[in-house]
Amino acid sequence: MTCRAVSRDLAKLLLVDDVELRSGSRLISFLSWVSRDLLHRAPFVRGLIIFICPPLYSEAEGEMLTYFFVFLRSVLTLRCLTLQDAEATLELHPNLVAAIAELTTIIDLALIDAGPRSCWLLRSTSSRLEYVNITIRDNGDDWEMNQDTHLAYSLATHTSSLGELRTISIWNLVAPGCPQYPNLRHLSVGEMELPIIEDYVHAFPNLQSLEVFEEEEEDCVYGWDDELTVITRHRERNIEARRHIGTWMQLRAFDGFFCALYAFGLTFHIPELCLTNMHHGLDLVALCTALEDGQPTMLELSISEVKWFLHPEFVSLMSGVNTVRDLGINLQPAPEEPKEEMEFDLESILVRVPRLLMIYWGWPCSSVIEQDTIVHILATLDCVESFLIMVDFYIPDLDGRSKNLEPRLVVHLGSQGEGMM
Repeated sequence: MTCRAVSRDLAKLLLVDDVELRSGSRLISFLSWVSRDLLHRAPFVRGLIIFICPPLYSEAEGEMLTYFFVFLRSVLTLRCLTLQDAEATLELHPNLVAAIAELTTIIDLALIDAGPRSCWLLRSTSSRLEYVNITIRDNGDDWEMNQDTHLAYSLATHTSSLGELRTISIWNLVAPGCPQYPNLRHLSVGEMELPIIEDYVHAFPNLQSLEVFEEEEEDCVYGWDDELTVITRHRERNIEARRHIGTWMQLRAFDGFFCALYAFGLTFHIPELCLTNMHHGLDLVALCTALEDGQPTMLELSISEVKWFLHPEFVSLMSGVNTVRDLGINLQPAPEEPKEEMEFDLESILVRVPRLLMIYWGWPCSSVIEQDTIVHILATLDCVESFLIMVDFYIPDLDGRSKNLEPRLVVHLGSQGEGMM
């Protein structure tokens, strides 16, 4: 094998993973390397991550990046493109948006910190996008929402190809009469206001999984307290609307805030429920209603105010969830909260949930004594077939402090659990 052949094989190996360009010097170095053997390197560039802060790139480097896309579009088979600081990147050269839009092979596009130019790119790209991740934050820029900048309309040329969308936006994702995405199966929405169910069902009629999340927990728009009445009223409004418009017949999983699930008014069977950020407060009557409606077979609860978990009504509620076969409970208690009571309530749940096959139990446990207490409880229960406690370990945090990665207790239950790993 010649040196040239070896070099080309090595180039293929180097380009298996996405190429990360985090500075102007890396951009120049990468483009120079590709240009030295254009036909045998450019076709293997399948993923690009361009991650910059505006001062790090000059206008000249923006021009070089533009020419890279223009001159290589006939040989480039780029599949994945990520632009961090997307709007700042697209501002580097007036023709950069058009140059990227001419590419026809991109299926996975991520635009973080997007703006009007990013929306223009979505509307004008010649690629058939299948996966889109876009973040539109309020950075103080003076631009308004219209059909040119509304995300549901910006993606209109991809209605038949788009299968997965993840978005954080200062504006609502959907609007009355917006385009329909019949092949979109997976939707993740951040910073969402109270949802209008008919707009979501119209836009994404064949949804299979829905996630509702927040970047910062303290910025959660959902919370009970004084808002319970408002959320309940909105839920009732959505339930009534679904009687006229139908619902998501294929929805299999919901992951996110319980308040969001409740506000959507999803009163049908959802096999997998993962309810997070329940530290904002938990109305047990509302939770009971949602679980009775959803009848999940897999249920995961993340609770950081353990007082809700210790509430007697919580254990009573769990005994009524007779469809759950796989239960996950992740607790984030404060240091002063009593772990002994938590351990006792684990026993109560194991006994009360009638069809449970497996439980995942996550809790901060820093001593062998605490683990021995759990082992003693489990060893006395007839319903427990086997269990495993993973050992604590620590990693250094960015500020030098050690960070505890929680152990997880995995319990297999009784004869019903036969055949499970």
